Amino acid sequence: MRRSIVVILLVVVVVLAASGALFFSRRGGSAQSQGPLFKLIPVQRGTFALTVSASGMIEPINRVEIRSKASGQIMELPIEAGQIVNGGDLIARLDATDAAADLKRAEAELEISEIEARQTERELARQKQLFEQDLISVAVLEVAELAASRARANLLLARTELQRAQELFDDTVIRSPVGGTVLQKAVEEGQIISSATSSASGGTVLATVADMGRVQVTAAVHEIDIGRIRTGMIASVVANAYADDEFTGTVVRIAPEAEVIQNVTQFDVLIEAENPDGLLKSGMNCSVTIELLRKEDVLLIPLWALKGLDDPEGGLAVSVKTATGFEERDVQIGLKDLGVAEVLEGLSEGDEVRVSLTSRSWDDNQRLQDRIRSNRSF
Repeated sequence: MRRSIVVILLVVVVVLAASGALFFSRRGGSAQSQGPLFKLIPVQRGTFALTVSASGMIEPINRVEIRSKASGQIMELPIEAGQIVNGGDLIARLDATDAAADLKRAEAELEISEIEARQTERELARQKQLFEQDLISVAVLEVAELAASRARANLLLARTELQRAQELFDDTVIRSPVGGTVLQKAVEEGQIISSATSSASGGTVLATVADMGRVQVTAAVHEIDIGRIRTGMIASVVANAYADDEFTGTVVRIAPEAEVIQNVTQFDVLIEAENPDGLLKSGMNCSVTIELLRKEDVLLIPLWALKGLDDPEGGLAVSVKTATGFEERDVQIGLKDLGVAEVLEGLSEGDEVRVSLTSRSWDDNQRLQDRIRSNRSF
């Protein structure tokens, strides 16, 4: 009796185990069938663009440090950082007391020299008449000529001193040599500054001004890509602060020498970009996309829809949806990058190709389709 009960219990356990295995097997198969194993993506016409991306920093093209030729105390400083100035606008005014006094003295010296010069010229003319009448000797005439020459020299020196005094007086008023934005104000009103011409340190920097209507970006490009970049290529600049705004630029210079940073060899590529609204600020970090190649109105398919990419000697094929299912179709491609390929032969616009999701996540494919719908540009 006990043995028969044990046998019955074993049979029940076996049945329950088999039922559970069957249940979980069916459940697993159902779960697997819930998610798509492939996705259909239509062949569309668009723009194939091959690009190189790099990061960089926005800088002004022409940065001017304004210094003063004169030294002294700042009496007026009507600028602030971020202010727009035009060429010739007042930057600072220094204490001009000494310079004004020197200017007055030079003006007085010039006036005296002019009077002396006129007197000696008249005296020389009179002495020449007397000499022609044999009323004076040659020695007397030479004395008159010497006095006139000395007076002319003094007049020239007085004019030079007046010009120099005027320049020193004018130097107490500092004006902007260029139009642009005040990037930095380095001094304050009441501060005593040193001259840029007489100081060994180059003088005190009053302010930094730059025209930000056009800016430059120095982007570090990997050595693998640098061989494909040429001056004149179009580049887009996107500042981190304005992720939705794209600014158009041009490659103007490629560094002849590389820099090795953390064992990575890079070349600096200089890009100039328009900044009409002044949104781009000096020192902003940005990303740069340099367009190496662009081809309009071509048939495009996802690169991972192609079969045979791993076989360099074999042909390429895609799985195309038909009325009865799918068919394998040989294709010929042209340009390609990491995500998209140009179709030369084998497909037509509107054909739907099957993209397997076993080797690529569903989210990646969804992002690709969103990109196709929103931009139609690869």
